[in-house]
Amino acid sequence: MNAKVILYLLGKISLGMGLAQSVPLLMAVYYGEPCIAELMLSMLAAFALFRFGERFGGMQRGRNISVRDGIGTVFFAWLLAAALAALPYLFLGLLDPAAAYFESMSGLTTTGATAIADLSVVPKSILFWRSLTHWIGGIGIIVLFVALLPQISGSAVYLFNAEVSGFSNSRILPRLRGTAITLFYIYLLLTVTLAIVLGVLGMSAFDAVNHSFSAIATGGFSVYNESIAHFGSDAVKIVLGLFMLLAGGNFALYYQLAQSGVKVLWQDMEFKTYIAMSLCFTVLIAANIVYSSGYGLRDGLVAAFFHVSSFASTTGYVADNYDLWPAFSKLILAVMYITGGCAGSTAGGVKICRVVVLIKTVAAELRRTLHPQMLLSVYYDKRRLSTQTIINISRFFFIYILVIAALSVVLTID
Repeated sequence: MNAKVILYLLGKISLGMGLAQSVPLLMAVYYGEPCIAELMLSMLAAFALFRFGERFGGMQRGRNISVRDGIGTVFFAWLLAAALAALPYLFLGLLDPAAAYFESMSGLTTTGATAIADLSVVPKSILFWRSLTHWIGGIGIIVLFVALLPQISGSAVYLFNAEVSGFSNSRILPRLRGTAITLFYIYLLLTVTLAIVLGVLGMSAFDAVNHSFSAIATGGFSVYNESIAHFGSDAVKIVLGLFMLLAGGNFALYYQLAQSGVKVLWQDMEFKTYIAMSLCFTVLIAANIVYSSGYGLRDGLVAAFFHVSSFASTTGYVADNYDLWPAFSKLILAVMYITGGCAGSTAGGVKICRVVVLIKTVAAELRRTLHPQMLLSVYYDKRRLSTQTIINISRFFFIYILVIAALSVVLTID
């Protein structure tokens, strides 16, 4: 790897994180909160790293970076961004170093787990910073980086491919940087639209913006300890559920939707499967909790739809105590959390496209067992998948499950 190139690019990431921290700094000044000095110190640290990268790093204009440089930049960018995002929590004394890094990494990776015990004592500017880390991480630091840094447009494919999940290499625009900018605009449009709708439903501007950041990024950070249950509004649950489902869809597909009409949604196997699974599981959970947990039909449908959307998109918002639900409903939610959303979305999980391919591969192998002489192929969206693609998806799934199993064992030791 070229250390100078990576150092230069990481310096740009530091600059971006420093500029992002100016927003909560202005909020702290506006609200008169006692965290102005800490936020300024965090910004200065980010700018210092930027100057360090400018001084000791560098790259030749017009020279492409290698695959190793792209992967290395992505890896170190997440580590560096999380460290810089943790500084406000650390300098304010809100969290210890390990907890602060955990909080920031949880925000940037849109995981949504929190180390803060009581959100009511946290300044508004810091709560906004938590939500902003979700929003930045949701679109992907590197995708933003590619969109806003024209100097590396010729080699940006390595950064883009290392950041964007899924197995399809289709392009929606001729130039990669143009693609990244278009995806960013779609992401921004969904965020602004959700914030406006939540404001119309009665949320304050602060609450609406924070929850729109978190929902579109499929992160799950809320500004209240009770999460979405704090609002006690079915309208808020339904709207957030719809937008969480949208955020779990393929953003490249939404661009095609604007170009070719709604037919592209029903021509996309992954999106159809994603919506069908969500609706089917909503009905199953609603029937289960209405029958077993004393919910009314309307309340059961709203609760089921909201939580299926939250789990399918891996957002993690909570509006009811689903731990009291029957085991059948909780198992369905766990399945949705593992499968996740669509490729090219802000959601986590294995991704629906991979699940579909794995199921088709198993079915093909079972048919081959019954008919050994048959030549069977796996098709996805009317395209025959290569053997290497199927192997890559199988390998990814195996590693994914292996990591879950290994971390589960490690966590049970404590």
